[in-house]
Order: sequence, then structure tokens, then C-alpha cells
Amino acid sequence: MMIELLDDFFILICKLPIRIIFFRDGVSETQFSKVLEVELQAIKKACSKFPYYNPMITFSVVQKRHHTRLFMNDRNSSSVHFTDENIPPGTVVDTVITHPREFDFYLCSHWGMKGTSRPTHYHVLWDENRFKSDEIQKLIHNLCYTFVRCTKPVALVPPAYYAHLAAYRGRLYLEKSDSRSVMQSKFSRLLPLEQLHCQRSEIMLRSLCSIAELLKISSCHIRKSCFSFLMLETSVFTEDKYA
Repeated sequence: MMIELLDDFFILICKLPIRIIFFRDGVSETQFSKVLEVELQAIKKACSKFPYYNPMITFSVVQKRHHTRLFMNDRNSSSVHFTDENIPPGTVVDTVITHPREFDFYLCSHWGMKGTSRPTHYHVLWDENRFKSDEIQKLIHNLCYTFVRCTKPVALVPPAYYAHLAAYRGRLYLEKSDSRSVMQSKFSRLLPLEQLHCQRSEIMLRSLCSIAELLKISSCHIRKSCFSFLMLETSVFTEDKYA
């Protein structure tokens, strides 16, 4: 997939990107090493398909499922008072509650319209661009204003947000194809029953013909009887099929 994205970028811009900033969602802290071993190497392998192309890659993990909350406080000489208001967009915490050795930070980029705002936790696992903390924090915060579905900043960086929407749409297509296969399997189960009714119709038709030969009934009367019998068999099969 990375090769197709680079091809599309080259068709639109007529050159390949110098830097690649990659945002990955849905990864826990125990899977960081696995992501670097598999996905980062896959990106580099895709870039190596193009001759003399070696972009600088920044690989970041986005986390929203955590229990960290940030609150405003008004410090005065006597005490520390916490207000009941949410923190404003652009609030960043990259000390004290973050990892002592790794490059991570909390960024609240949205307005908390209801309830308590939950900041997004960003982990920079690989950084060949050598971003400073302020630079990448400002970059992510500015990106949160570019989401096309909203005129306000969103809580999640838009590339990860768009990936969520694409995955949701893909799941709907898969569920639709699965439902079609289930309907086809149900219809295939009904085929033996339909064949059984056809066999019964043929047997009864032969029986009527043999009885007509014995009783010397006219051929016109036989055709009418056979036609009414076939219509009766078809209606019975239709009722059994959709009962």
C-alpha cells in the first residue's frame, strides 16, 4: 500500500516527498518494538523500490484510550484552587507525567464541549527529521485545525482520523459482502427442495398421462389438468420457500 501512495503522490506533485511523518493508532506500549520491527521496516522497504530515494521518516503513535485528565488551576499566595473549566485547545504537557527517557507528550487540541476533555497521548518512536518538542507539538496542533468535517480543532490528528473513517467504511463493505454470501448460501440450500418439487411434478404428470390413456380422456382436458397441477405445485413451493 505504501508503494501505491508514493505513486499517487508522484503523479500529483511530480516528485516524491522529502519527509514522511507517519501517525499510527491502536498500538499499546507493549507493541512499540513490534511496530518498529515490522511496519517501519516495511515503509523503508517500499521507499527502496524507487531508485535513489531515502526520505527522512518520523513515526509517531497516537493514543486516546487512557485515563489521564488535565485540569486548570489558579495559584495564589494562600492556596491552590482548581476550576471546573476544561483546559483550552493547545494545552501541552511534556514533563512530570510523561516517560523519563522516551519522546512523548500529551496534547489537548480540541474544545471540551461536554464532560472532561481527554488529551491525546503522542509517542514519537522514530524521528529521523530530528524535530524539537515545540516543533512537532505545534505541527500536530496546527494539523488538528485542518479536518474537513469540522470548523473547529479536533481531538485527534487528522491523518489518524481519516484512517478511522476509511476503516469504518471498509468494514461496512465487508459486512455487506458477507451478508450477500449468507443469502447465497441460504438460496443454495433451497435448491434441493425446488428440485424435489420438480421431480414430484414430473411424476404426477406421468401418472395423469397414464390414467388418461386408460380412461381415454381427450388430450385437451389432459393439458388443462396438467397446467392447473403445475400452477398448484408452484404456489405450494413458493409458500414453503418464503414461510
